[in-house]
Amino acid sequence: MSRLEKLFWGSEEDCFKKTIVIVLNHDIYLEGTYFSVISGNHIDQLNQLISKPLENPDNLRNMYDICQNNLNWQTPWLNHLTPLHLEITECDNPIDLMAQRLFLHQINSILLYTAGKTTGNNRGPLASTYAGANHNIEIELAADTSLIRDDVLSDIKNLMKTLRWAYDDESNCSADRLTFTQIVIAQALNSATPSDRYKLLIHNSEVIYQSLIWHWRAFIGKKVDGYVSQVQVLEKDVSDTVQAFSNQITNIVKNLTETMLAAVAVLIGSSIAALVSEDPNPNIIAIVIASYAIYVLLFPLIYNMLYQHEQYKTLSDNFDHRKKRFGEQLYPEKVNEIIGDQIDNSKNRFKKWYYATLLIYTGVFLLSLAAAFKAAGYI
Repeated sequence: MSRLEKLFWGSEEDCFKKTIVIVLNHDIYLEGTYFSVISGNHIDQLNQLISKPLENPDNLRNMYDICQNNLNWQTPWLNHLTPLHLEITECDNPIDLMAQRLFLHQINSILLYTAGKTTGNNRGPLASTYAGANHNIEIELAADTSLIRDDVLSDIKNLMKTLRWAYDDESNCSADRLTFTQIVIAQALNSATPSDRYKLLIHNSEVIYQSLIWHWRAFIGKKVDGYVSQVQVLEKDVSDTVQAFSNQITNIVKNLTETMLAAVAVLIGSSIAALVSEDPNPNIIAIVIASYAIYVLLFPLIYNMLYQHEQYKTLSDNFDHRKKRFGEQLYPEKVNEIIGDQIDNSKNRFKKWYYATLLIYTGVFLLSLAAAFKAAGYI
């Protein structure tokens, strides 16, 4: 492979160009996006090959960069060459010796670009290692053209689909896909003998690709189900928290109403006592009103409002803790999107009612105290 790279794609500029090799005295037709081989018998198709558009050059560069960032080569045997350069899409005679050698180079390059680790010597890579969940397998890079059958092109296309799936740059998870590819290949070939793994990789390429897609969908499906579940839990938590703040406001208003009704009862009772008594004792009326003032101070004003404030603080702190935890399981932007202004609006409503009620209780206490002093003649 390194010799092919130096011969046809020696520089970074050349690696984005298409190479067409014209062979004399040999009947062959191999067509690929970046590499084609034709004989004189097919020279009439030369213009057609030249006019075919090339793949986006960013795909070549991205594939090489992703490979270098995520895979471990003992030596950087290649500087630009990728399996995309060697991809053959049409072939009139797959068992032609020249075609077989090119197919071997393509398969070897796929191993180089999908295995977690590849070792070799100064002449080139020799073996690629795939790490599974519980085991590693090693596949020796082949040079034996007898491994190439006449239906190899469809097998190589499946291997290329596996490669393209692993390097799907639009998914933004190439590192995960490469790891997943290595696990699936390791599982598929684990029971095979080392000498048969290369051949089985080719022959079972379609099964491996389908298994890869199925397992990935199952894996992503579980993640999506977990994600949706967490979103639903968060939405319910937000709804329950908003309802809890509303219940607090309801309790505050209810206690305030009861206190005001008690104030009216004290006022009416004191008035009736003063009207029906021929010689009303102002000190008794003052004691009754003062007792009510003390009740307002101790229970609605101090006990109840302190309790409501502690409940509010506990509710707010617990929700902030859960929000942080949800941010670790989902992501902060999504959490903030779901929560929106609901909690802040509920907190603001509670504060308005809380401080308004606090002022009313304070006013009722002071007025009751003043009325008691007035009744007793101190004012």
